[in-house]
Amino acid sequence: MFNSDLLVKSRRVLLYDELQDYQSVIEHLSEHLKTHPQNHVAYNNRGLAYSEIGRGVEALLDFT
Repeated sequence: MFNSDLLVKSRRVLLYDELQDYQSVIEHLSEHLKTHPQNHVAYNNRGLAYSEIGRGVEALLDFT
């Protein structure tokens, strides 16, 4: 089944990435992970956002 809410959230995160608003990406993905702690893609994407703003320790934690 198609989840339009998920699509909207995914587009929002991509837009923030295009604008290089990595802090907003981190905030949105952190909120998502509170209710979906097993979402490995969200951890990966948040790790990439952490990496982009020089927060390597947090990035490595998300990648592992």
